[in-house]
Amino acid sequence: MAVVNNPREVAAMLDCIDSMVDVLEYLNESRRKRRTYVRPEHVPFLETRFRDFDEYLSSQTPESFLQYTRLYPDEFEKLFEHLGGRLHHASTHAAPIGARQRLCIYMRFVGNGFNFTNLSEEFSCGKATVSAIVSEVIEAIIESETHNAFPPITRSYLEQVAAKTQELYDYPRAVGFLDGRHVAIKKPKALGSLQKPNGGIEEYLNYKNFQSIVLLAICDADYRFLLFDVGMPGTLGDSSIFRSSSIYTFLKECDDLFPETTDLGSVGPVQYHILTDDGLGQGARYVEPFPGRTADTGSKQRFNKKHGCARRVIDTAFEFLQRRFAVLQKPLQLEPLRGGRLVTSLLILHNLIAWKQDVAKYVERYPPPTEPLIGLQPIPQAGPAQARQARDRIVQHYDNLYGVLL
Repeated sequence: MAVVNNPREVAAMLDCIDSMVDVLEYLNESRRKRRTYVRPEHVPFLETRFRDFDEYLSSQTPESFLQYTRLYPDEFEKLFEHLGGRLHHASTHAAPIGARQRLCIYMRFVGNGFNFTNLSEEFSCGKATVSAIVSEVIEAIIESETHNAFPPITRSYLEQVAAKTQELYDYPRAVGFLDGRHVAIKKPKALGSLQKPNGGIEEYLNYKNFQSIVLLAICDADYRFLLFDVGMPGTLGDSSIFRSSSIYTFLKECDDLFPETTDLGSVGPVQYHILTDDGLGQGARYVEPFPGRTADTGSKQRFNKKHGCARRVIDTAFEFLQRRFAVLQKPLQLEPLRGGRLVTSLLILHNLIAWKQDVAKYVERYPPPTEPLIGLQPIPQAGPAQARQARDRIVQHYDNLYGVLL
């Protein structure tokens, strides 16, 4: 150990130590000062920022609350009963936002389509706070309600779907309806691209020249979504994207869920299948209409009409989703991953209603969207032989029932 004998060096060292002590004392004093959590400009409104929400919730005019949150008071309370425990926070903030208020902010965002700036001004809190609350409620919905919104698919349930499709649309053996939509998003960071884990770059600019993520879904005859895949880049948004989706993988691995193939009248065996269009039919379980000029007889055109009437259920389901949640009527102001999580939460909320009541009547309370979600870019294709055979046999089945059309 070195020994310092020079008095000047000793004095210099003591001065240095004194200076360090002063700095440490200053830092400790700074840490002890209370952090300001509320911006000064928001302070005057802290007591009244949720006044509209509270008054609408307790009022005798449920329609006012419906206009404010897109839910009636009893519907809001039922949803809160399921989510409230996940939204409560310890009161450590100078002006805490309660669990009901957090759900209100989310509903204002998704139901009315207000952006974070609008909501920041309305509720006198920062945009970052609004953004964090929306993300928190999204995750609470996904974590607590997915199992209620998407019960396991069983063979008996698919048989029920086929029976209802036959009853409503005179179309046999259909257990679901498949299609996809582009959900517009703001331009992602990094020049509109997302770096994939494998090092590839997938861009979000789609064939209609706007940024989007892709939503693929299968629904039943009651507009309930059974399976979905959301978040793939819009540049992949043609019908070939289906083969990369989790829906395709699930149904391929779980083919035994489909009811057993049996004869359809006297025309021979016809497998239970899913109705689709625009080149999404990439397997024996996916039946498309006759494309273009190949629908060259009245019987084939009759098949296309019945197929189209039934398959339109998925188009209507997407319309209902967009009609209920106005946030889907303009580009999502979210990055792609968060946008996908948001859409997932909306599908869950849609299904929670669709399992309990007639969703077609339910959405009549909301104005229709001015612009529908854009569909995938079609890629015409013949389809696999088994799917074409099923189509031909259903044509023959209609001929036997109603007569041949030339």
